[in-house]
This record gives sequence, C-alpha cells and structure tokens, in this order.
Amino acid sequence: QSTWGLHCMGAMASAPLTAVWQFEDNGWQPYPPDTCAQVENAYQSSGHTGSFVLSGPGRKYKLDFHSMTQTNTSTGFQRRIRRVDTEDDAADANDADEGDAEAPAPARQIVRVDVVDPETLAAERRALVQAIAVPASLQELAEAHERCVVCMEDYVFPAPEPFDPLSIVKLNRCLSLHAFHRDCLEALFSSSTRCPCCFVIYKELVGTAPVTGVMQIDRHAVGELPLRGYKDCGTIEINYSFPSGIQGPEHPCPGEEFSGTHRTAYLPDNAEGNKVLALLIRAFKARLSFTVGQSITTGEENTVVWGGVHHKTSPHGGPFGYPDPTYLSRVQEELAAFGIFADDGAASAE
Repeated sequence: QSTWGLHCMGAMASAPLTAVWQFEDNGWQPYPPDTCAQVENAYQSSGHTGSFVLSGPGRKYKLDFHSMTQTNTSTGFQRRIRRVDTEDDAADANDADEGDAEAPAPARQIVRVDVVDPETLAAERRALVQAIAVPASLQELAEAHERCVVCMEDYVFPAPEPFDPLSIVKLNRCLSLHAFHRDCLEALFSSSTRCPCCFVIYKELVGTAPVTGVMQIDRHAVGELPLRGYKDCGTIEINYSFPSGIQGPEHPCPGEEFSGTHRTAYLPDNAEGNKVLALLIRAFKARLSFTVGQSITTGEENTVVWGGVHHKTSPHGGPFGYPDPTYLSRVQEELAAFGIFADDGAASAE
C-alpha cells in the first residue's frame, strides 16, 4: 500500500486505471499503482488542466496537469511528469514480437536562443530597409495629402534643397506601396519588421524571451509515447527550460527578477510534424515562443509565459492535447503571423 495520498477539494469518484503516471528522475519512474489511480482520477475530474497536491511522509508536491510538472511545495524543485495510456501500451505490446531488443535511446537535439548584439541587429535592419525600399514620388504623395504614418508629418512639395530622392521611400511588398521617411522606416524596423499600415511582414520578428532558455528535442519510437490520432508514427517531445533571472530592458520590469519555467510539448514524428518542428525551432531561436509577463493560469506576475504560438502540452486528451486533426495547420498560420514561413528554409538545431 502506497504512503502517498492525493488531496484536492471535493470528493472524487473512483475510476478504472486507464493510464500510468510517471515522474522524471534519471529516466521515467512510475508512481505506485494506487497513486496512479488517484492522480488519474484527479486528472479526469479537472478536465486535464487542474492542479492538485500529492503528499507523503514529510513531503508535499503540487501536480500541474497543464504544464505536466510536479513541484516540491517546500523547496520549489520541479520535475516533469507524464501520462502513459495503458490501452495504447497494451495494443503496442500485442503488436510487438517477444524478445525484441530494447529500442535505442532517442536522438536528442539542443537549441539555444540566438543572441544578436544591438549593433549587429541595427546593421541588419538598415540593410533590410535598403533591400525593400524603393523611391517614392514626393509630388504624388503631397498632391494626395499623404503623410508618414510613423512621424505623422505631411509630405511637402517642393521639398527644401538639397533633397535626397531616397529620403522618402515605399515598401516594395505592400499592395499599396506604403510610403515613409527613410529615417522613420529605419527607426521603425529597429523593433519590428512589419508594415504598420497593412501588416505585411518583411522579415521574421524578434521576440523577448529570456536569452538563457534552452529547447531540448527528443524522439520516441512508435508506441513509446503515443499521441492520440498518430499511432503509426513516433513522437517528438520538446522540453523548454528557462531558469529564473533578471529582466532586461525589453521586459515589463527591467532590473527586477523573473521566475523561470519548464514546459513540455509534443508533435507527431512524421513529415508534417517535422515541418512544424523546423518552424518552432526558428521561433524559439528568434525569442518568439516565450516572453516575460503574467501567467493567465496562475496569475503570477514577472514569470516566463507562452509568447503566442500554441503548443500541444499533453499527448492525449483535453484542449491542449491530442487528437486535434487541424492543429498542425493552425500552428503554421500562427507562426506565419510572426514572419516564419515554411518556404523560408529549414532551421537547424545546434
């Protein structure tokens, strides 16, 4: 009989053991069977997104079913947890030949944030403006009573001498060829590469995730960590880790501390899943996947939170899990909104 117990508000009806729960400690370790039953019951009762307290002799842990983590409430130490469907395991076991050799350890990739110093970034943005800007007709702009939408000043014709023809330019991919003062455009593109009029993106954006983050990618063989709806392929497991640190000038409270986080996400290890993985790698390296702000789940401020690209954080069930037949196409649309398109070239892990 396990000495663990699960404490939560409200009575919980008993449920059959349909899954095994595990925590990470030098590999994946199973909870005792009675604890698995209680955790599974709580998981189902909470709609797969609640959090509960698991306690034993002299220790207490908070299990968060949204982030799939176990946190020691006394020390703050955090481990990953996962749910393995016993029905899927049984089906895989029946299909497997007895005496098969143990599967090799999954390949692992480590991706780190691209850290670009401000001077290099500024030079890149100036070069971008030079590549996408075309001369504009000052007379046409003045006659149409146009103004620069950055500084909101009217274009005046004739211009005072001497006049640089490239001091007023248009963006070459905008449908209406929106015009700006060149200096205003360079200042604008120092923080964004999106036209402020029609929102056409000229280069993938750069986000504000802490630069100390790490993206770890592991691949699991077919049946080892199955995703609902993808039984015929393996699983890509993505682990994001951000240690606590000090906020930079791009964050809400520069100079103040922020709390880190650990998040796990899953993709099918097939052609479409790997296509999305390449895009997610680029998003992470560009600091777009996370930011520092207030958690909508816990209300905690000054913490690392998702940056606007949705991830599937559960292999099965719930709004953040599988099956979800349209997720892979939806997340590509979200990434495109940040200027990350599938035809821009594949990303690589370091």
